[in-house]
Amino acid sequence: MMTIGAVVMLCIVLGITLAVVNPFASKPKNVLSVMINTPYVGQGVEAGTAIVLHGVKVGSVTGVTNSAGGAGGVQLDTELQSEPVRGLTDAMNIDFRPINYFGVPGINLVPASGGQALRDGARISLVPTGNFTLSQLLNQLGNVSQASLTPQLVSVIDRVTRYTDGLNPLFETAVTVARAVDAVQTVPTEQLLTNFATAVSAAPPFIDATIIGVTRIHKFDYYPEGGYDPAGAAAAPHPINPPYTKNTIAADLGEIPQDYWDEHFHAGLDLAGTGLFASVGKLLRSHVDDLFPLISGLQAVTDAGPVLLRPLDVAQKLSELRDRFQRLYAGNGDQRAVSVRILLDGFPAVSAPMGIVTGGTP
Repeated sequence: MMTIGAVVMLCIVLGITLAVVNPFASKPKNVLSVMINTPYVGQGVEAGTAIVLHGVKVGSVTGVTNSAGGAGGVQLDTELQSEPVRGLTDAMNIDFRPINYFGVPGINLVPASGGQALRDGARISLVPTGNFTLSQLLNQLGNVSQASLTPQLVSVIDRVTRYTDGLNPLFETAVTVARAVDAVQTVPTEQLLTNFATAVSAAPPFIDATIIGVTRIHKFDYYPEGGYDPAGAAAAPHPINPPYTKNTIAADLGEIPQDYWDEHFHAGLDLAGTGLFASVGKLLRSHVDDLFPLISGLQAVTDAGPVLLRPLDVAQKLSELRDRFQRLYAGNGDQRAVSVRILLDGFPAVSAPMGIVTGGTP
């Protein structure tokens, strides 16, 4: 009975094995077995590695062995689907590259013209056009790092790092200042920028007038408006009144000879330095005790300025002060008691914080 049971169990195991392995089954008709001889393979290429064409899997590697004859090459046994690879010839190219975002290596088929169509059992020899696998990339990065990260470069990087550490106090100061400004700033940044833009609106005309004035000091006949003509004719389009030196010839500042400078300007500067300022210095030095009360009084007045003119409510205080002056000299309604005009209203730097809208009155 034991012998019969053992034979029955052996038959069952053998039947299951034949059913799973199926050694007598024929190869599917839509599969081509192609052996590829290549000088090398990419890292990670083994049995089961996918073969792709235009990014789509068309087969797999069934075995990787050394080429016969000791030539040092590699033989790849592959199985390709006949329909997707229709049109490929033995003149095709291959390369090794990742087939997904996880870096899994695969074999990429590159079609080429010429040659004979692939057939079942074909044996072809191909030279890969490149090895682009992730392992090869890491290997190349390692070689580059080994060649470039020399002791000299490491020393330079260390020195740069130590020198950069000297800027840490500057960065910390900038962060501290930014935090302090954020802690005390109660007015919106948009409002501050609006006030600043209004205040600096007078800067371009002022700069332009300054440039014209400095140029006029250097070149006496410079009139950018096209005004006075030294020849005697008024130029267009905006003639201006000629200067008092209309009938005289005045040399430009750059044309004054050095002797004239030495005789007049240098002598005047020497006289001012040795006469005027020297006398003022002697006076101040001899009355130091008398100056202390004056300086203390000025200090008491200036110390009260920052307390009164706080950034938070300076505009409100100036507006209230202006309104009080207007009510003070308002008169009886029909006629003002005193005709007063604050000329500073015409300056944007003053009118903008006080909320005054100037109408360009003369």
